[in-house]
Amino acid sequence: MRLTSLLAVTSLLAVGCTTTHPLERPLTAADIASLRQPVDGGTVTLLRQDSDPAVRGYEIKQRWPGAIGGLWVGLLAGAATGAAIGFSKGDDPPTEFWSLSAGDKALAGAVFAGTVGGVVGVLIGALIGHTDRYIYAPAAGAGPTTESP
Repeated sequence: MRLTSLLAVTSLLAVGCTTTHPLERPLTAADIASLRQPVDGGTVTLLRQDSDPAVRGYEIKQRWPGAIGGLWVGLLAGAATGAAIGFSKGDDPPTEFWSLSAGDKALAGAVFAGTVGGVVGVLIGALIGHTDRYIYAPAAGAGPTTESP
């Protein structure tokens, strides 16, 4: 039981979503300066190489898309874990007052653990957030060149 809980929490923590989009390089320094403005409530970070002061792209980090992604991951991971645990408990003997089949226990486990997983997923997803990374294509003539003999 503890191992299953640990695996469920680890799967939620491991899901930090980043989407990378290739872009054409902006034409002017003013275009790059305008990127520092917050976009849709997200924070903007300019990306640079360590040895090169030129901007190679930017990232926009937003909390709500991360929360929605965390909701789905948590809901699915929790429901699958709860269903597996509930089903593994097997059928109750028919002589008991409250007798449940393995399928009933799986359904109850999926609903309970899915709800808990969804709530935890929203919280973790909002903390991690969703990052859209925009990387500029190399400038024409820049980069390594190969010469034929």
